Amino acid sequence: MGAMFDHGEDGNLHLAREGGHSHHRIVHAADMTGREIERALLEAVVNDPNISVFEHHFAIDLLTSQVHILTFFLVNKIMRS
Repeated sequence: MGAMFDHGEDGNLHLAREGGHSHHRIVHAADMTGREIERALLEAVVNDPNISVFEHHFAIDLLTSQVHILTFFLVNKIMRS
């Protein structure tokens, strides 16, 4: 998807071992891994013609089938007087 994670001198992803993990399997993007994941996901969403972005809204309910979202209910977070 395009996230830019840290690489070792050999060119492979630099994998770290953290918390309860028994093997080195955690990737990082310097000290901003979460920000990099969010950046890459947002870029993919914005560039996908099948996805509509509704800024300042959040979904309060989704009606789904086995594989698709059929409809959704949104609330506009910005109230205008």
